[in-house]
Amino acid sequence: MRYCVKRLLSEDDTLVGYQLFSDSAKLLLVADVARYPEDASRRRVRFVRPDGTLLATMELPPEGEDTQVELNPDYAIIQDYAVYAIVSRRRFTADDEADAAKVGRAAFYTLETEGDSWLVLPATEAGNEFFLYGRFMDSVRAYDDLLENNLPPQIGHIYPVEGEEHYLEVELTTRRWRQTTLVVLALTFLLESLS
Repeated sequence: MRYCVKRLLSEDDTLVGYQLFSDSAKLLLVADVARYPEDASRRRVRFVRPDGTLLATMELPPEGEDTQVELNPDYAIIQDYAVYAIVSRRRFTADDEADAAKVGRAAFYTLETEGDSWLVLPATEAGNEFFLYGRFMDSVRAYDDLLENNLPPQIGHIYPVEGEEHYLEVELTTRRWRQTTLVVLALTFLLESLS
């Protein structure tokens, strides 16, 4: 399966959302950031079908809050008032000064949905390309442990489209989740905004 994700920018080049397209260029889902009227610093991502029907939401940290401070933030994707999936950002933990240089550079992600955990690793330190891996042992907590052990089978790839500034490609070996489009767009949104 192949998807294309287009970044939506405002006139001043500020990111306002994403559109998810099928490999036949059919618009499948749109994600945008909405602010709460009572508190403009609070934001949530809305995932909307092309006809405007709200599918799910995802809360973001208040604007200006440093998400780097929290070592392992979780992002819940809410559908029908229940948690459908959780994306977690995990980082290498420094035990001494020599290891401290790795912190922040060695970020990886986990996706928990439909009773299973999935792994998302950056292809490079730049963090603009990611590989998705099948079910993994939830007891693995450190980035170096992942690299030293055998990884589960690779099931997907997220990468920028060469020569196209605002497009990303997402490839999956097969349909993995009941709400594949929602998972793909939410994951892409977080990878882009957190990396």
